[in-house]
Amino acid sequence: MLCDVNTKKVNIGLFGLNANASNLGCAALSYSFIGLLTDELETREKDYEITFYDSDNANLTNVSMFNSEKIHFRIYRYSKKKIKELFYKLREEDMVFDFTAGDSFTDYYGLDRFVKRTFCKTLVIIARKPLVLGPQTYGPFESIISKVWARFIFNRASHIFARDVASQKRTEALLVRNTVDVVTDVAFSLKYDRQMYTKLVCNNKINVGLNFSGLLYSGGYTKDNQFGLTVNYKEYCKEIMEYFSSRQKQYNIWLIPHATSKDKDFPDNDLIPIDALLSKYRFAMAAPNFSTPIEAKSFISKMDIFTGARMHATIAAFSAGVITIPFSYSVKFEGLYNELDYPYCIHGKSDQTEEAIKKTIEYIENVDCLRNAQEKSLKIINDKMSHFKNDIKLIVSKLT
Repeated sequence: MLCDVNTKKVNIGLFGLNANASNLGCAALSYSFIGLLTDELETREKDYEITFYDSDNANLTNVSMFNSEKIHFRIYRYSKKKIKELFYKLREEDMVFDFTAGDSFTDYYGLDRFVKRTFCKTLVIIARKPLVLGPQTYGPFESIISKVWARFIFNRASHIFARDVASQKRTEALLVRNTVDVVTDVAFSLKYDRQMYTKLVCNNKINVGLNFSGLLYSGGYTKDNQFGLTVNYKEYCKEIMEYFSSRQKQYNIWLIPHATSKDKDFPDNDLIPIDALLSKYRFAMAAPNFSTPIEAKSFISKMDIFTGARMHATIAAFSAGVITIPFSYSVKFEGLYNELDYPYCIHGKSDQTEEAIKKTIEYIENVDCLRNAQEKSLKIINDKMSHFKNDIKLIVSKLT
């Protein structure tokens, strides 16, 4: 008996997504894109196997939570010693999506990180499989190596999505062929439960969520102001806490982590500033140490005002309708919120410390202006997300 062609399993690979990342921004990308992708795949008659690809050091411990009757998720771990094996595994895929953790297709975080993230894209192209670059920030590319290599990838990808026009321009400067479609960050679509923390968060005062980045507080991975901030970030955090210390009757202050580590010496750990500030400002409260981005967004949704330096923490707040004051420290922040016509950001690489403190306080005390701008921005987000969903539908329709 001949096999029904409709029973053929379709294989889809995922790079640069980690559903179990301790940085909940990376996890939020995974949850959000998986939600968008599976919503489309469930409408189709085929069966799908979706593989998360990551290195041996990845914390991809459980992806079965995404499984359904017709869609099965698995993990494929690779290492430098298994490149040949990885190549033949990629030959089995019908399509590969790559998000580069949302902001790592750049040499901004160092050339070593760029090489590791870009090698996998190259292998997909050599395997002659369609490579879809999901909505992310591209660049900057400062070294000749990264520019040449990025040009190779961009000109051979089957689709390129950017989450801001600045990324589009940096990409198009390297293109000979191909186009870049500007949408927005998929994490704006992350689901959440507004009732989850109702018993914990009391509404007797204005609830303010503060997300102080451990990475900025530590001075970056190099601990020497790696990202070139013009704002003295430790001083900024202290002064914001001082402002609220004299207003305890009006505000409940929550210190909210969005990237954590068990290693207290690891710079990319929001528990570093939280522990330091709680020891001095005992009126503040620590939010739970969340396991998933859904938990984090559900808690953040209980806030009335939120400010943070983790971009996806601000995305969680923004898309949940919480008044949001982003603290920007890179092109990914600037590009994203510029695209949304939202001007109420603190610019960590151009504002001076006193200016940043003053602006933050002014925004907190004038939330109506932010609320009006945010309502307009949310309409832009909805339009861009609808556009991306339609594109995914067209892309998936080509899978056999």
